[in-house]
Amino acid sequence: MLGGLAVTPMTAYAAAPLNIPANNEIDTAGLYDLSTATGNITVTVNGVALTGTNSVNLTVIINTGITLTLKGASITNTGGNAIWVDGAGCGLVLIGDNSATSGPGYAGVCVQEGTPTRSLTITALAA
Repeated sequence: MLGGLAVTPMTAYAAAPLNIPANNEIDTAGLYDLSTATGNITVTVNGVALTGTNSVNLTVIINTGITLTLKGASITNTGGNAIWVDGAGCGLVLIGDNSATSGPGYAGVCVQEGTPTRSLTITALAA
C-alpha cells in the first residue's frame, strides 16, 4: 500500500507463448497459447496470461484469489460459459482486444451466486 493506493506489479511475459499443459491445469506463471488447449483450463496460480484463440469448446476456470490476464485472447464455448469464476477475490486483467463468447443462455464471464461468496474485479489496460 502506498499512501492509500494499492500497487500491483505487472508481470513480464516471454515473447513466445507456452503450450497449455496436457492436463489443462496451469500452475506456473507465464503467457499461454489458447490454441494448444484440449479441454477446460483451470488457472491455479497468479501471473498467468492467455493469448490467441481456442480451437475446441472450453471454459477457463479461475480459482479463489487468482488474477488472470487476457492478452489478445478469444475464448469461445458454444455449450457453456467461456470464463467461470470459482471463488472470492478473483481478478481479470484485459490487455488489448479480448472476447469471451458463450452459447445461448450462458454468460461470457460467469460469477456464480451462492456460498461461499464469489467475486471478480475486471481491469482494462492499454495494449
